[in-house]
Amino acid sequence: MKPKLIVRLGALLAVGALAVYVLAQPGAPDATSQLDDAVALLALGKPQEAKALLATIDAGDPAYEAAKRYSALCSYELKDYLGFLKAVESFEVSAPVVPAEIREELGYARIDALFRYRKFEDIFPKIQAFRTAHPDSARLDAVTEYQLAALYERGMKKTLEAVKTQDTNRFNARWTEGRANLEEFLLLAASFPATNYSLFPKRNFKEDLWVARMTLGGGEAALEEIPMQDAAAREKFSLLRAQLYPKIQPEQIDQNLQRLADFINQFPASKSRPRIEYDMVRLRFRAGEQLCKEALAAEQAGEAKIAADKRAAARRYFELARPGQSRAVVDKAAGVEASDICDLREDLLRSYYWERDYATLAAQAASQVATATPGDLDWARGKVFHGIALSSQTPPKLSEAAAVLDEVLALGFNNDSEHNEAVIAAAKWRSYVAFTSGDKAEAEEIVEWVQGGNCAKHLKADFLKVYNSVAEQVGK
Repeated sequence: MKPKLIVRLGALLAVGALAVYVLAQPGAPDATSQLDDAVALLALGKPQEAKALLATIDAGDPAYEAAKRYSALCSYELKDYLGFLKAVESFEVSAPVVPAEIREELGYARIDALFRYRKFEDIFPKIQAFRTAHPDSARLDAVTEYQLAALYERGMKKTLEAVKTQDTNRFNARWTEGRANLEEFLLLAASFPATNYSLFPKRNFKEDLWVARMTLGGGEAALEEIPMQDAAAREKFSLLRAQLYPKIQPEQIDQNLQRLADFINQFPASKSRPRIEYDMVRLRFRAGEQLCKEALAAEQAGEAKIAADKRAAARRYFELARPGQSRAVVDKAAGVEASDICDLREDLLRSYYWERDYATLAAQAASQVATATPGDLDWARGKVFHGIALSSQTPPKLSEAAAVLDEVLALGFNNDSEHNEAVIAAAKWRSYVAFTSGDKAEAEEIVEWVQGGNCAKHLKADFLKVYNSVAEQVGK
């Protein structure tokens, strides 16, 4: 994605353009030789040395404004993209302080850096500014690629944000933004001369087109455009569709499961089959969990019949998911990683928790701990659920639960987010055990330990939310 800055600077130096340009400026002193030397270093692939030399040019020097621009390019070459973006905010990129070729370099590098950090709110006006300033640039097709990729990514981001929010106003705002970006993406794509991206070798332009059309409701029309004899394309399209709809229409559980099943029926020999089967298992676990949460809410509202029906429906999903969980294995070619299988094991344990089958949960958790490596994620999660089972059964085994959960807390926090989530879960239940045991001092010590821990702020906030709720209900 990077502009070939060194090559282009070398070409400029070959004809002496930089020196002539700088020395031609009114009042330019002999000190401009520092700038020339720095640019020469940059052209030779020595941006660190060039940047150091540019830093010696004083703010009052006539070459200072040009030096700021070359220094920014040095930051870019050093892959300090945030530093580069901060630098270009301090000057007008299109100002005629440096040659037009360098202004073009700055404008193009800014688009690249903005895309790297997905600064979508800034990138679109900068793309338009580049086109206005450099209407004959050989990079206009590349700029269009950035625009296409940014429109697609922002459109999908806003769409998924809309789906996840529970607020109607936020949903409408995000969905409208996402739809507008995807529609603009499709409109721009219609005149794009290439059949695939050249800047993004890991992306597929055709697949982005399909997903955008599916998201906007044009999936069937897109499928009809694929020739029946093109089995590979139809398989890829069907795979994208089966995996997209659970994200954009998560409430349509049975329809999404049917799409996944249809893919397997249509392409039984697909190398993606293990991934689709994995997705079906996860979707069933999540469906069962959601129904159990709804059943709990119904129970609290005194709606026993509704709660019982939802628990029965949840049980059916869990019973279908569990055999699939036991069969799932790592298959990197299909996109099933070891971490995915680890997540399924956690889903299995959680399903017994939601069913309130604490005896089975305790047995399954203990079995997982026995086969795991002490201290790893499977071990930590198994210990947490074992502690949950012990503290939740009737009568609760609070001292045993405390001992098990303390083993997880003893691991402490580290740089792995999933590990820290397991530790926070252990802290939540350990504080519950402390309150239930009447040991308020122990519960308060856990709070202090979490607050002083080296973990993400949102994990601490989530812990405190649960802790305060438990304190209110149990610790009175």
